[in-house]
Amino acid sequence: CSNLMLIESIPGEPFSFHVIPFDNPRLQYTLQ
Repeated sequence: CSNLMLIESIPGEPFSFHVIPFDNPRLQYTLQ
């Protein structure tokens, strides 16, 4: 998990964020 970067997609919603791997920034996972 050290290669993953968490970015909040919606301000005020701490449980809605994107997971972007550093080795492949174009590949994004949306967790809700």
